[in-house]
Amino acid sequence: MTIDGKQYAVPLDTHPIVLYYNKDILEKAGLLDESGKPKGLDSREGFTATLQALKDAGVQFPLGSVTADGNFMFRTIYSLMGQQNGELMTDGEFLAGDNGEKLANALGVLAEWTTAGLQSTYTDYPATVALFTSGEAAMMINGVWEVPTMTDLNAQGKLFNWGAVELPVIFDKPATYADSHSFAIPANQGKEMTPEKRAAVLTVISWIEKNSLFWATAGHIPAYGPVTASAEYKAMEPNATYSSLTANMIFDPKSPLAGVAGPIFDVMSTYFVPTLNGEMDPAEAVKSIKEELNAL
Repeated sequence: MTIDGKQYAVPLDTHPIVLYYNKDILEKAGLLDESGKPKGLDSREGFTATLQALKDAGVQFPLGSVTADGNFMFRTIYSLMGQQNGELMTDGEFLAGDNGEKLANALGVLAEWTTAGLQSTYTDYPATVALFTSGEAAMMINGVWEVPTMTDLNAQGKLFNWGAVELPVIFDKPATYADSHSFAIPANQGKEMTPEKRAAVLTVISWIEKNSLFWATAGHIPAYGPVTASAEYKAMEPNATYSSLTANMIFDPKSPLAGVAGPIFDVMSTYFVPTLNGEMDPAEAVKSIKEELNAL
């Protein structure tokens, strides 16, 4: 991580959200393409049609989403803003220009899915995972860190055939919100570490980076290029499939207000839950979000 050309941290990975899917349900409904991925990943109309076809086939929840936790939903909503080339902050101003409209568009499509019964309503995190692993939800938007849940259940013979891919392109281009686990050495002003200790710390960081293939078994995408370029990583599924999203990552604005569970998350999440569950108009939500963010 660099700011003004100066490096402050070394990323270990990125751990974005992806689309998990039940291959058995989608295959039965005729909704897998030739490569075994869900149909309709390239457009809003196509993906909505896939969700509707699943509902018409009798699937209770075509898509399982964390719709009771606005903090988590930030990841999905910000991704959909990025698919429109949207920015959360421009020159210190929140939702400048037409960025408010882009946020409303993102909220609108998710709210439409909920209203149409294509997405689970008021679902917390554990319930979302339970809906998918029980087979009640055909697909699920969740973090790559749930890969071990799937692989463990699969190893026990308690899971269906499954996969995970980059988020569908609902708007103009692929984009996925991403953050990272990173290494940073505290400055400890007034009690700085010795050059020898610093060198030892950097050696440890280097070793972990170069040996991060095991870390990838937790679903994470290693940041160290030679690891993800290795034959071993390319044989890891579904990791190797969804790693394409690293070309389309978007990040939080560089601001002390940003970051997971930070003030930006707090403000926006208040409005995400009622909007996604059909209780608030997206434009009304965006107006309040813009006012409160800029008041920060």
